[in-house]
Amino acid sequence: MVEQTIYQNGESDRKQLKMPKYAYQWLKSDDGDSMTKGLNAFEALFFANEEYTDSLTETENFVDSQLSSIASVKTVRALQKIKKSDLVVDTENDEMQAHVNVHLPQDFVNNQLKVQRGIGEHIADAVVNLAESAYTDRLDRIKCKREIYQYIDDGTYPSHPVAQAVVEGDNSRFEGVMTAYDFVSAYSDEDDGLQVHDDLTLDDLRSVEHSSDGAGFSQGDGKEDRVEAIQIALENEIEKDGIDPTHYTSNQVAEIVSNIYGIKTDATVESYVDDLDIHWVTMVDFNAREVVLQYKKDKIDEIENADTRNKQTKLNKLKNTSASDLVLKDDEYIEDTELPAEVALEQWNAILDATNSSLRKSGIGSIQWDLHEKFETYVQNMKMAPLENMVEQN
Repeated sequence: MVEQTIYQNGESDRKQLKMPKYAYQWLKSDDGDSMTKGLNAFEALFFANEEYTDSLTETENFVDSQLSSIASVKTVRALQKIKKSDLVVDTENDEMQAHVNVHLPQDFVNNQLKVQRGIGEHIADAVVNLAESAYTDRLDRIKCKREIYQYIDDGTYPSHPVAQAVVEGDNSRFEGVMTAYDFVSAYSDEDDGLQVHDDLTLDDLRSVEHSSDGAGFSQGDGKEDRVEAIQIALENEIEKDGIDPTHYTSNQVAEIVSNIYGIKTDATVESYVDDLDIHWVTMVDFNAREVVLQYKKDKIDEIENADTRNKQTKLNKLKNTSASDLVLKDDEYIEDTELPAEVALEQWNAILDATNSSLRKSGIGSIQWDLHEKFETYVQNMKMAPLENMVEQN
């Protein structure tokens, strides 16, 4: 139930409404006074609908702006979406309650209320939103956001139960905590020893001591620095081992990010991987790796054995290019291949199966994407060839 709201000392409109019984029961106070139902309905409407504004809205907008400036808008949204773990209202019960008297501020009814018919259902939707939320009202939500801001800014441990759950990564009481935890921990000012430098390695990142709440390397100098640290470490790993970038798949990179930074939600891990400059990371899985690595080796051997100008320059360019990128750029290799149809089909299917699941148009050049589509057409043609041969034979 609502604990606090802004009381508007003005004229009120009495509305006699029909609404779901669960909403009526939630709005009803112990003494059954209609003004109490009105206050609860008013706060629920403002809690659930951002387009409704009053002086408290201005306060929350200011706090949101502060938190966004030190963290991100996504952090604010994640905090707002946190819900109670237990079901509060039984929305499956479709029994209706008629003649519900609700007093709402006249100024609000005349100037902001966005529906004039179906007000009872409109209030019921807002009731569900507030009843399921982890917060009792807007003031409670504002308090949580302020404490999260303070925690990120100077490390002050929060007293608000939702804020505590977020900073501790405790999802036993509320739903949606872990998404907020990932965002908050990424921007926390707690010093975890992260130092971004050109010689950074994955072992360096793994060796950082766990923070006091057991979250590992999940609180540090902000997401931008953490992404840069992973970027440098992965590039140094590849250079150190002398391995082809096909050593890492996008899933492996995601696992590295998750393990090192202690990130617990897939969406946040994906946001880190998206921010990485991973054009050098293969999108080809183990089943296709032998194919593309052999292709690159053959190309290098071809140039080494050829009498050609700028041989060393070409070799350097080849060696510094991902094997999977080389394959994607060479559509002539497919068209001119002398491999038996069933062998070629098997090899290219392996590549296509791998790339289909991970290549995204936003992540590669348009030329590579066009060639990838050509490969698909080629494979489809190869699949049809045996059928055409059967028709000719008959």
